[in-house]
Amino acid sequence: AERPAVTKKPTPRRRGVHSLLWAATLLAVVSCSVVQRPAPPSGEIPRQEQEAFQQARRTLSQGNRAEAEKLLRQFLNRFPRSLLAPNASMYLGKIVYEKGAYAEALRWFSPYLKPESPILLRLRAHQWTGAIQKALGKLDAADRHYRTALQLAKSPADRASTLRSLVRLALDRKRPAEAVKSLTALIPLVRDPKENAALKQQTVDLIFLHLNLPAVERLAQQGSPGFPAGYLSVRQAELLLNAGRREAARERLSEFLARSKGHPLSARAARLLRSIAGPSSGPAKGPGVPVVPPQTGTPTQGGVLNVGVLLPVSGAGGEMGEQGLQGVQLALQHAGALAERVKLQVLDSGGSAAAADLVKKLSKNGGTAAILGPLQEPQASTAALAAQEIGIPLVLPITPSSDSPARPTYVFRTGITDARQAEAIAVHSVEKLGLRTFAILYPSAPSGLVMREVFRRRVIALGGRVVRETSYPANSTDFGRQIRALGGMDDEEVERLKKAREEKGQRGGNIPHIPFQALFIPDRSAQVALIVPSLSFYNIRGVILLGGTGWNSPEVVALAKKGVEGAYFVGGYSQVRPTARRARFARDFQRTFLKAPSETAAFTYDAMRFLLTGLRAAGAGRAAVRQSLAGTKNFDGVTGRFSIGPSGTAHRELPILTISRGEIVPAAGSAPAN
Repeated sequence: AERPAVTKKPTPRRRGVHSLLWAATLLAVVSCSVVQRPAPPSGEIPRQEQEAFQQARRTLSQGNRAEAEKLLRQFLNRFPRSLLAPNASMYLGKIVYEKGAYAEALRWFSPYLKPESPILLRLRAHQWTGAIQKALGKLDAADRHYRTALQLAKSPADRASTLRSLVRLALDRKRPAEAVKSLTALIPLVRDPKENAALKQQTVDLIFLHLNLPAVERLAQQGSPGFPAGYLSVRQAELLLNAGRREAARERLSEFLARSKGHPLSARAARLLRSIAGPSSGPAKGPGVPVVPPQTGTPTQGGVLNVGVLLPVSGAGGEMGEQGLQGVQLALQHAGALAERVKLQVLDSGGSAAAADLVKKLSKNGGTAAILGPLQEPQASTAALAAQEIGIPLVLPITPSSDSPARPTYVFRTGITDARQAEAIAVHSVEKLGLRTFAILYPSAPSGLVMREVFRRRVIALGGRVVRETSYPANSTDFGRQIRALGGMDDEEVERLKKAREEKGQRGGNIPHIPFQALFIPDRSAQVALIVPSLSFYNIRGVILLGGTGWNSPEVVALAKKGVEGAYFVGGYSQVRPTARRARFARDFQRTFLKAPSETAAFTYDAMRFLLTGLRAAGAGRAAVRQSLAGTKNFDGVTGRFSIGPSGTAHRELPILTISRGEIVPAAGSAPAN
């Protein structure tokens, strides 16, 4: 039944009571990015109604959602026309939404979607309904509700809350241009300096990693002179250059430099402008095409050293490819005079499995001394087979799970294998932390399967036990079934079990009973940030979380917050306690690319420096380069020191990191990072 809000004015003698009641109600709202608070009640509220509502509110603030839901339902049954009924409906709708009962949640919010409802109630109802439609996969409907909410939002806080939802929705819909538009509107509303800077960085990343030329041109035409106009101009010029439209790129860069003196990208734009030479050669199309302009510098003494680079600059791996390319570029910047002799041919693998064909294409040029990449599987493995067969050195920054038995090898793996990560965290957990019982929650992807098997085998060999394990499809967003399989229960299930035990006269015991001390989750940061809050929702608390290098990202801390406090994971690159080399890398990366380096950028930087070391010592001959690389010992990289073993894989000590007070720091007793 509908519960329209009553707009009867309060009498003067009750106005103070209502203000205090509304202030108390605000404090009750649990955090949610979609809704900040319910609409304030207006009119006289009988004492009995106030007390019943406040009891439900207090119960909810104490975290007892099941009991709060029961009290709210009782309140609405007893007082369906109460002035507090809209607030109770909003609370109840939120509770059932968090339980996944989306159809029922819609019923609680829908009465307040009508035009005759007070504006603030309509705003909240549209925000929540948008969230529900998004959870149901009805993204177009969610977009309509969020945009209606944005029209209704009057305060900066309400506009910011709704714009955040629109940004996330645009990203879920794979519409980066819409996300940039919403971010551009959101940034002026955010006063916190750290969040404002993070949102600007997110906008720049979207522009440079995910927008094509038409999208950049549209945003540049529609935007204002302020942020991010300069970034759009430089990115437009880069895309024009990649499309073969040199004159248009030159014109755009010249305009940018004339009006944007002191812009963070001014130096980058000036370098790009200087590199443009010669007439347009027309657009390049299809996977495997060059993604950077050919180098035109004059080689110094010793001749040109041709290096092929395979990166997924387009497609699903575009962000990783861009990070890898930045690592390569910075390695050349740090190479001194040698960089003038190096000529790169960067090919876009485009997410294709035809990496072997790209290796053959590069190797046909007899002057190509070596190849770096690809970064992803299965491309890395197929490229490795082709390089070994042809006899051209191939350096893989992101290491496949298995080594190649071929000797003498032409394939060099400078990253960290999945198996080595799993072994390192297993040894630290048993020998340093003294843990004995474990569970494993892993993705059913090749890396997840390898890490689960190695971790399990190593724990058992050290005297530990794996008491529970379950998998989920790669890129999942819902982990409820798997977490229940580990022993998790939501609040309602916990309350039912408690009552059943009390009826039988049973006392004590933890509910739910979690039979393990630690949980190993071998996945990347984006998935971890989704899984950890779900563990809390299903009342799996007090266990130590473990992971691989995929956890080594500020994103995990930012999104999972206190849920990852005390977690342990493998570190490959970390900015804590930097050496001089690592500090220089981090500083120069930030200055050049306007953001902190990622794991991918750091490992690719080291791989390129490793390759350049071989070229410096051996020149352009493939066999000589292979021999030089194979003999590498104690290479000082920003991801740690390593030596090349007989199979071409880097042998290194892996540091174990932990999260303490919201910061990623070295764990006590772990191997040093360098």
